[in-house]
Amino acid sequence: MPTDFRDLSNPELWRDSLKRSRHRRRPGARARAHAKVERSVRIPEAQAMGLLPAFEPRDLTSLELWEKSLLRSQHRRRALEQARANRKPVRRAGGMAIAAAAVFPAATGVATADSSTATVHVQGASVTSVQRALGIAADGIWGPETRAAVRSYQRAHGLTVDGIVGPQTLGSLGLATATTATASSTGSATVSAVQSKLGISADGVFGPQTAHAVRSFQAAHGLTVDGIVGPATAQALGLSAPASPLREAHAHHAHASSGSSDSGSGSVSDVQKALGIPADGVFGPQTADAVKHFQAAHGLTTDGVVGPATAEALGIAAPSTPLHERHSSSSGSGSDSSGTSSVIARMIAGADHIANLPYVWGGGHGSFVASGYDCSGSVSYVLHAGGLLSAPEDSTALESYGAPGPGSHVTIYANSGHAWMTIDGRRFDTGGGGGSRWKSTPRSGAGFVVRHPVGY
Repeated sequence: MPTDFRDLSNPELWRDSLKRSRHRRRPGARARAHAKVERSVRIPEAQAMGLLPAFEPRDLTSLELWEKSLLRSQHRRRALEQARANRKPVRRAGGMAIAAAAVFPAATGVATADSSTATVHVQGASVTSVQRALGIAADGIWGPETRAAVRSYQRAHGLTVDGIVGPQTLGSLGLATATTATASSTGSATVSAVQSKLGISADGVFGPQTAHAVRSFQAAHGLTVDGIVGPATAQALGLSAPASPLREAHAHHAHASSGSSDSGSGSVSDVQKALGIPADGVFGPQTADAVKHFQAAHGLTTDGVVGPATAEALGIAAPSTPLHERHSSSSGSGSDSSGTSSVIARMIAGADHIANLPYVWGGGHGSFVASGYDCSGSVSYVLHAGGLLSAPEDSTALESYGAPGPGSHVTIYANSGHAWMTIDGRRFDTGGGGGSRWKSTPRSGAGFVVRHPVGY
């Protein structure tokens, strides 16, 4: 240990110290420190001052020595990779490269900054539009969250789970373009192809059920709700445009009135088929409620009367006289019971479909089709499955949905921060822990606005 004393009042001492400090701070000075130190200070003295480690002979045949060196090298590389991944300029560049790959489908396979093994396959759409359709943060960057959301969506919708947003996944998301549509179909769209895309029986007949499914799809994807498969609807379905627009065939209307309580080209049975409810030909309370819901969802006068405007929106011929509810207690009860059972069954099936999907904030709001759903998105999806909601609503909007008070089958609980529902007494709720949205324990409705679908 040095025994000389330093006079701290000597300005020369401080100038030398400052000079050494500045020298060390210069770029590359640290790397050159060991090379130069012996020129200014003798090695034994530098070691004694702590500027150089004490010399120890190393046995280069020692396995432990090499293992320690390898560990230090791996640690430095990981730190460098992490620093590069966290730099914003690199992430922006990655996003630009991904956008380029999305615009030019042939240029797939772009490595991203946040994963050296990740590859991007987004064909015919931008990463941002895919993220919006999935209900996740649309930052335009293809990262682990986006890739996981794509795989989760594919798994939930029966697609090939490969994390690649190709023609089938784009079509399912409603993002198919003319390029991907041509690649995924041969020739013009046919009725059977449309039915297959909509997930209904592909019998090749464009009847009321197909028209209703088309209108539901159009409403869910922000298209004109007319029940006609033209170029825009075909593109959203992932099909090429048909040679001429596909629409419901009305040839059967001349024979439909025999089972109806009304005469004219448009019958009660036609209305019920177009609405997707049991077609018993009786315009009872359940049919009137379904008509009102349809009118409200399509910007029509909500009077429960099927006149020319409502018939046109339903895709059926206009009746000779407006159709409205027949107030007969003897004929209405059976129809109401049967129709209610059908609607509740569809809602339960819809709830089962998304019960175990992940919770995603904002999921299910941009589109009913999503890789995950939040609280109000889940409630909206189930109501839509029953044909009782045409567009997703947040929890605040659900406070004014339907009619006040609990329903006989369905009750909705909503406030500005949360929404949940019960179906025939079973709670469907994203709150109360993970796992299925179906909950076995009851929950207090205190603090919530209580509403129900009209008629249910």
